[in-house]
Amino acid sequence: MMKGYYYDCYIFFFLFLISLNFIFCSCSSSNPNINNNDDESSYSIAVISDMHIGESPKQTTLAEECVTKINSLIEKNNIKFVIITGDLSNSALPKQFLEAKSILDELKVPYLPILGNHDVWTYNSTLQTEEREPTGDQLFASIFAENFNSFPFGDLVYKNVPVWNPFLNITCHFQNWELYYQNTLFYGLDWSSREHAVTALGYQGSMPGTRNKNFEGGTFNWLEERLNYTHNHQTTYDSNQIILLQHHPFHMPFDFIPPGFIYSFGAVQKEEIQNLLARYYEIERYYGIISGHLHIWWNGDAFPKDSNWDTFKQWETCACKRSAAFSVVKMSNGTITDITKEYGDDKFHLNNKYLCGEKIDEIF
Repeated sequence: MMKGYYYDCYIFFFLFLISLNFIFCSCSSSNPNINNNDDESSYSIAVISDMHIGESPKQTTLAEECVTKINSLIEKNNIKFVIITGDLSNSALPKQFLEAKSILDELKVPYLPILGNHDVWTYNSTLQTEEREPTGDQLFASIFAENFNSFPFGDLVYKNVPVWNPFLNITCHFQNWELYYQNTLFYGLDWSSREHAVTALGYQGSMPGTRNKNFEGGTFNWLEERLNYTHNHQTTYDSNQIILLQHHPFHMPFDFIPPGFIYSFGAVQKEEIQNLLARYYEIERYYGIISGHLHIWWNGDAFPKDSNWDTFKQWETCACKRSAAFSVVKMSNGTITDITKEYGDDKFHLNNKYLCGEKIDEIF
């Protein structure tokens, strides 16, 4: 009788150990593309912009070099994830998005994309054909759905739904997302215009600039709803800093670039957004924006003409399509501590505030 009792206890204990092993194994990440470094308070993210896959084979090569370089820096910089601030494609063709995804899938950490103006309207410049409406956002959402649905870090808010655009009488799918991670609120924002480029000048696709989309489901209204929600639930969203990531910059550094209202944001648009941001949080709570679009390196004030916003910064990541460029954003205790310029091709580059870092032998 006692022998059977001890035998049963042994079997029970053995099964208990197996179950513990199963539980702990199940809780550990099975995703090989996750950096499991234990240091959560200090980490980095990488930012790529303006890949323009499909423009020429060179853009594919540069994007691949960029990804390889980021992978080599993951352990050294504790890179947790990568964000792409728009223009993944050159003309929103399905094969361009698929190729961009194939390249980005080689990253050894997760990534989140943001829509750029070149990703909005599908067209073929060689055949001179294009879609009747800007449906690139739907294609973008379909191809990168897995990235949003299975992102492993923090709390991600992303809802891809059809929205009626009353100004253009079309259905849009605005690609906006919010990520709360390690006491930081990250906002990926889709301000890209859905208006057609100037056909009389021979342009295809969408206009290069932005629209605030002040209507139900539009980016402006979506951002206001999310800021209002996080502000009213600060015990849950205890953020030390808020960072906007978007394709278009607020400030245009060059005088000879077309006016902001054509190429980026107009004065009225910027004022509306400033009022929105200040309505819910102190200006000092925002880092500012990290953007692309201009294909240059630049950093400074996002609203230089307004002294009340001198803490709200703007960092421009140079175009990957030109020199495999990317940024490494270093975070500590929920705030940005440093941002560095990086290149994937390991060539010597000119140290210039504006220049995208063309190789020396291509300049002289």
